[in-house]
Amino acid sequence: MAKNKPKLGLRYTTFDAANGIWLYQREVPKDAVWLIQKTKITNSLGATEAEARQRYMTVHPKWERAISDAIERMRTDKDTDSFMDRLVLFLNSQAAVHGGELPESGLIMDEFDWANRGILWERWEKWNEVHDGTKVGGFLDEDAYHDLNKIIVGWEVFRAAFRRRVEVSAQLPASLPDATTPTKDGQMVMSLHDLQLRWLKEKERSVAAKADVDRMVRLFVGINGNVPVHQITASHRLAFRDAVRAIPNTKSQTQNKLMRSLSALGSLAEKIGVVTSNPIRTFAFDVTDELDVEPFTDAQLNTVFDSQAWKDRSPTYANFLRWAFVIGAYTGARLGEIAQLRAEDLYEFEGVWCIEFTVDDETGQTTKRRKKRLVPISKHLISYGLVRLAQKRKGGQLWPEVRPDKKGQWSGLVSVHASEILRSAKMPKEIRFHSTRHAIKTRLRTMRVSDVVNDQITHPKGKGGSIASQYGKAEVIAMKEAVDMLDYKVNWPTK
Repeated sequence: MAKNKPKLGLRYTTFDAANGIWLYQREVPKDAVWLIQKTKITNSLGATEAEARQRYMTVHPKWERAISDAIERMRTDKDTDSFMDRLVLFLNSQAAVHGGELPESGLIMDEFDWANRGILWERWEKWNEVHDGTKVGGFLDEDAYHDLNKIIVGWEVFRAAFRRRVEVSAQLPASLPDATTPTKDGQMVMSLHDLQLRWLKEKERSVAAKADVDRMVRLFVGINGNVPVHQITASHRLAFRDAVRAIPNTKSQTQNKLMRSLSALGSLAEKIGVVTSNPIRTFAFDVTDELDVEPFTDAQLNTVFDSQAWKDRSPTYANFLRWAFVIGAYTGARLGEIAQLRAEDLYEFEGVWCIEFTVDDETGQTTKRRKKRLVPISKHLISYGLVRLAQKRKGGQLWPEVRPDKKGQWSGLVSVHASEILRSAKMPKEIRFHSTRHAIKTRLRTMRVSDVVNDQITHPKGKGGSIASQYGKAEVIAMKEAVDMLDYKVNWPTK
């Protein structure tokens, strides 16, 4: 839908397809960056064309005037205004680095402190080169001494006048870095972008998780600006929540999932001491359209396999999905967990053939909440030929023709075909592929299999160490006896 959005025909406007909103975006000319304190302007114009056009009439003239005024000031009085503007921004950036407060330099106490004077000059020189490429002379002539003394005086005046935390601009010419010194209230000056980078470094994230977080960070910044994390307020949270609500064709549970992805950054900020509580957590939307998943009956499974929809499937998906329904019924595995299976994931453990549903960042394998589990292969699955298939592959994917989608999700490309088969078989909305998981849990419970064994098969608690170390022989035998008792009255399809 988003790809077919017509252009507004207005300068600096673009459509954010991921979030369904129009944006006003433009680069700030070099000569204006120093006064505007932005290298790029991003403002939300709303979700509809009418709203975007109306807001544009206010937003565009404002920035046109601001940029024009900034450039004019730079050109009319370069020697004074440019230098003083740079001085203020340099001091502002130094305050940001040190948690919102300028560090002590001690130069007023000793104006002949050449060591501190040299350190300050080097910082000033590097700052200019980083921000606009200006190379300050490598020697201190008479004018340079005057300039440097202006910086020293400015620094000391700021330090003396603002013993409290300086209100650092939300938009500096460069991203806000990690602060090495906390502010007086124990907080650190970090932007959402900085926090996102740290979140990525903490541990390996799935492609889907990284995409959701990046999408929400861009939405939050587009609505509120690049606000330092410790300055995020209720008004920012509400504006973000309203923006998420406005994303078209998105269910409440999906909107809640997206908001939780951004909230994860706030939880990290709280954990590492940037803030004292999560500033991005917001209240969830009411979910009124969520259906409870029902377990398959034998009759329903027979109806599914008798469906004419199989004839319309490509051999790639038809072959895999036949296997998937059978494996799901005897293991409780999710569709993506089955699609990613490799031949080496099937092996003998304590004399029992098992499937390891695992997480491997190199192969892209993952499970819900990244929990690994070992499930004995039922005698019915063995007779159906699952072990023979793995031995025939001799390593690698069991179904090499199945690939993950662009988000790295193994269920992405095959779930659509599974849903079409179920709808063609006239299954009620409460019946999904996930119903195989509910079916095995329900049947094991009916057979009076203990909840401990039932959960060990379908939903074990996370433990440390290797997957093999999590299980003992007694546990595997108990699970094996349970899955062998499963007795579906289903005409499983021939392969």
